[in-house]
Amino acid sequence: MSRDSIFYGSGEWQFTAGVNYPRDAHELMTEGYLRAGQRLMESISANPQGVDFIVYPMVYLHRHWFELRLKNIIDQGRQLLQEGAGYPQGHKLQNLWPLARQILEKVWSESDRPHEFDLIDRAVADFENFDSDSQSFRYPIDSKGNKSLQGLSQINLQHLFQKMEGISEFLDAAASGISSYLDDLRSSY
Repeated sequence: MSRDSIFYGSGEWQFTAGVNYPRDAHELMTEGYLRAGQRLMESISANPQGVDFIVYPMVYLHRHWFELRLKNIIDQGRQLLQEGAGYPQGHKLQNLWPLARQILEKVWSESDRPHEFDLIDRAVADFENFDSDSQSFRYPIDSKGNKSLQGLSQINLQHLFQKMEGISEFLDAAASGISSYLDDLRSSY
């Protein structure tokens, strides 16, 4: 890499981030988007000035975490259930959540239906309504020339954060459980 690259440079060692880990890249990215959203919320809580600017990256970070977590559950869940691997391409949560939900129901078939399913159903519906393809919080105009986020004039970031924290606690625990089961399955061979 050229020393002129924006990605190369010297500075304090604690600001140098490792990237492209072969085994855990998906998990590192997924967790990274969630942590970045959490850090933004901490910053907003300390000083709520500028929320009209921060709302866009805040929602995008949480939505992208959501998408990556569902894809992770689908991929690892399929492997655990020996139904192949991989996940659907694209960004549509309404395509990912039903598959992830089926996997969760199969892995924990004896469990009662978790109340978090209702929360996730609502979040997927809201994102479908305002940001179905993960572009609305990234661009003011969509690829067809339409204004993004039509019909949405306010977002309470504290409320959004609380709801997404409930979803993340549930889905992160589910993903961790699937990963542990999958590791046990692999070690038994």
